[in-house]
Amino acid sequence: DGDPVEHHYPVVLEPPRVVRAPYPFVGFIDFQGIPVDVENAAGSTRPGTRPDGTTGPVQINSHYGEIWGVEGVDDESGDVYVGPNADAQVVVVVRQHQPDTGAYDEDKVMVGFDTVEAAVAAYQRQYDHPGYYVDGDYLVMTVPQLRRWVRSRAPTG
Repeated sequence: DGDPVEHHYPVVLEPPRVVRAPYPFVGFIDFQGIPVDVENAAGSTRPGTRPDGTTGPVQINSHYGEIWGVEGVDDESGDVYVGPNADAQVVVVVRQHQPDTGAYDEDKVMVGFDTVEAAVAAYQRQYDHPGYYVDGDYLVMTVPQLRRWVRSRAPTG
C-alpha cells in the first residue's frame, strides 16, 4: 500500500465573501474552520518585482489571501498561503524580512502543506528574492492552535 496520497488544493468557493478594491478577492476557502478570503488562486499571476529587479507578472504557486478578521503586525489582514492538502495539520508562520535591510517585516501563514519543510519551501519558491527569508525564522503550530488563535482575534458583533 506504499502508493503516495494524491492531494488537491482546497476548493475556492465563489463569489467571495468580501468585495474590496484595489485588490479584489476572487473567492473564499474554509480551511478546516479557518476563513480565508482568496486574493490570488494558485496558478494565477499578479504584478510584481522579480529577483533581477525587473517588473512584470509573478506566478502565484499556492492560493494566497487573508485570514478573515485577523490583523497582522503590518496593520493589514493576516496573509496566508494555502497549499494542496486540505487535510494537512501543520501550520508554519514564516517571519518575513525586508530584503534590503534585513528588518522583520510581517508574517506569512502557510497552511495546507504536509511538513514544515514543504511549507518553508513553498514560501521560498514564492519569495525567491534573497533576504525575504532568514533561515529558521518561523513558528510551527497545529491547525487547531491556529483556529483557536483566529477565533480569539476575530471581530465580534
